Amino acid sequence: MTLPSSRITTLVFILMTACTEAFAQLQVSQEPHHHPVIVNEYLRLLDVWIDPGDTSKFHVHSTPSLFVHLTNTNISTQIKSEAWIQEKNVVGKTWYRAFKPDILFHRVANNDTTAMHVIDMELLSAFNGNPAISNSPLPYPVFLSNEKAFVYQLDNTQVDGLNISGRGPIVAVLVSGGPVAVENLFAGGSSEISSGQFIYLEPGGSFHFKSKVKDDLKMILFEVK
Repeated sequence: MTLPSSRITTLVFILMTACTEAFAQLQVSQEPHHHPVIVNEYLRLLDVWIDPGDTSKFHVHSTPSLFVHLTNTNISTQIKSEAWIQEKNVVGKTWYRAFKPDILFHRVANNDTTAMHVIDMELLSAFNGNPAISNSPLPYPVFLSNEKAFVYQLDNTQVDGLNISGRGPIVAVLVSGGPVAVENLFAGGSSEISSGQFIYLEPGGSFHFKSKVKDDLKMILFEVK
């Protein structure tokens, strides 16, 4: 059976429209304000900065992700085809969202006078993929635990002298206070992170933390299970 040319034209238009809409849904890792700074088989860490008065492009969140806010910022968010919603980012707020099956297609505007800073860590694959092997947390306060990750919240008394050895992939985010020195006991060398900065601890490594200032300090650890 031969389709009439008018019907063929309609079908082609529908297909082209669908392809255009799919292409228009920019993945969050490709959005210009979301900077991929650590990418490996386990995680993709996006360092998110939006200047005052600036707005991100519409983008899609479709991967299980952990977030931590690093600034107090008045923002607005808009889901595609819906009204703007005013929100307040608060330093230290930490949360998880699976984005499956409920993907998020939105954009974010900074309504404040200072830059907005957020860490968005996409969880790409498990470190311990064997469900028969138990994942036990570190001996520190567990803020959140699910099938993907552990999240710990530590203060100065727990960070100063902290030793982490033989664990899965970890990102340590210094929310406030510091600076903190992080020594790599296996590979050698030391790094220093200040408030708003982070460091990746490779799986199986051995690391020692030393707080350089005895003040109020808050650190978040994201550990991939």
